[in-house]
Amino acid sequence: MINIKKKLVFIIILLIFLQSLLIAHRVSFDFNILVNFFQKDAAINQSVKNISAIKIKEFFEKNNIKQFYIDESLENDVEFYQRVIEYSFPIKFNNSSKIIISKKSKIDDCEFIFRHKFRNVHECK
Repeated sequence: MINIKKKLVFIIILLIFLQSLLIAHRVSFDFNILVNFFQKDAAINQSVKNISAIKIKEFFEKNNIKQFYIDESLENDVEFYQRVIEYSFPIKFNNSSKIIISKKSKIDDCEFIFRHKFRNVHECK
């Protein structure tokens, strides 16, 4: 009787473990992030694939920028649009911000301040 209980407990633990692996696979869980969680920015380097979002946030932090706006020229670039807003937190997305991210190299009444690839950051007056 005790032997059957041990086998049953073993089977239940095995099933829970296998279900955990299945769930981890379905949600694209990366075990490298779990293993390297003590390293600085381990999750960012593993999960944020859009380098422009990373570089623009680094620029914002270095220059103490607290809010930004993405103009309509980049609204169709959904992957960048979403990543830069999510990754830049706590720097806020604000429609009335004077800092504008755009594909355009020149914007009227704005000064160009940073570029990464084809994405430009401008400060408007």
